Formats: sequence, C-alpha cells, structure tokens
Amino acid sequence: MKPIILIMLFVGAMFFILRPKPATSPQSTPALQTPAPKKTAETSVSNPDGTKKLILRKEKPSGTITTYTFIVAQDNSEREIFTQSADPNTKYDIPANTWSPGENTYLFLRETTTGTTRYLVFKATGQPFTDEEQFLEVTSLFAKTANKYRIRDITGWDSPELLHVQTETEQGAKGPSFWFEVPSRVFLQLAS
Repeated sequence: MKPIILIMLFVGAMFFILRPKPATSPQSTPALQTPAPKKTAETSVSNPDGTKKLILRKEKPSGTITTYTFIVAQDNSEREIFTQSADPNTKYDIPANTWSPGENTYLFLRETTTGTTRYLVFKATGQPFTDEEQFLEVTSLFAKTANKYRIRDITGWDSPELLHVQTETEQGAKGPSFWFEVPSRVFLQLAS
C-alpha cells in the first residue's frame, strides 16, 4: 500500500506542476493622484492704534480661480467679513488707509477688473448694511448721482464716516473731490 500512496503523491505533484497556467497580463497600478498644492498668500493692514487688523488671504487651489477672503482680527480672534472667488481678470486688495479713524467702524476694499475699479465699504463687524446689502459699492452709487464725473481714486478716510473721493472728467482731466458720507450714502462736493 505504501507504493500506491507514493505513486499517487507523485502523480498529484506532477499534475500540479504541469497544469496549464492562466494567461496573465501585467497589472498596471493606478497612478496616485496627489492634489496640487494650494498656493496661499496673506497680506494685512492694521488700524491706526494697532488693535485690529484686516487680513487678506488669497488662495489658489487649482486652475485659474483665486479665492479672496477678508478677515478682521482682534484680540486673538478672527471674523470673516467677505469671501469672493474670481478669475484672473479680477483682483482684490486692501488700500493702506482702509480703516475709518476713531472707532474703526468701517473699512473699504478695492476690486479691479480689467481696468475698472470698484470700491466696497464694509462694516468692520462684518454685519451687512441691510438684508440685501453686505457692503456698499461706492462706484455704482456715485454713478447714480447727477454729475458729469467718474471716480478716479478713493484715498481713504477724512473722518470716521467720510471717505475722500477723487474724480476725473470723461476726458481724463482732474475733477473735484467729494466726500462719501457712509451712513446717509450722500456725496458732498468739496470746495477745493
């Protein structure tokens, strides 16, 4: 009986070794896709007494869209007041004189889109002006007034509620200056 077991083991082993093998194709391992690193840049402007800071975080996760986030930082806390995603033709920045003096109630930002500039006024608390208005867009408010000028630049604050607006004529000549009074949304032409 022992030789029969040995023969069976031998035949089984040969069957196992000589059996046809299935055709195999080299398996390709899927390429690991690692997300592109986010490109982040940060700038800030402090208020006159240094107790608050307006931070601009620019993040470009991928592609051509950039996300701009504006944050008010005070006493180790941060409060987001505005976020906007934009294509490469649109850029946002913080003017040097962004904070209104005194209680720092307001701040303004600049948006530039292919040569056109808009100025946006926000409450520093981040609260909207009305249910429909997160900010005041000064450029369009000025365009609705009965005058023949357009905004050339907004240089900053002349008082806690007055933005200094410089204008120009349609031909590009220097025009008069105005105050934009934020609470009333009225433009007051200056004498000189």
